[in-house]
Amino acid sequence: MRGVSFPTPIGRRAVVIGAGSFGTAVAVLLARGGLRTTLQARTPEQAERLAADRANTVYLPGVEFPAQLRIEHVGDGLQRAEYVFLGVLHGECTK
Repeated sequence: MRGVSFPTPIGRRAVVIGAGSFGTAVAVLLARGGLRTTLQARTPEQAERLAADRANTVYLPGVEFPAQLRIEHVGDGLQRAEYVFLGVLHGECTK
């Protein structure tokens, strides 16, 4: 399309809340696409495990995290985010 320009994602900050299969996949894709991305996990223990493994072996096995993907606990907040994505399930669908 002529005359249409989209903002570049480089330097933008995104937070994905929810480290299940969908949230993890979205976070990986955003980080690969150039956004400064943080994946927020439900518990501090889950965040520590994901950060140590640099992969989500439970919900998205075989996909390594990009080096620039940050991992945090959801309690760390959203203050620096320009974009917020929700990747959460409710009820009995969660593990």
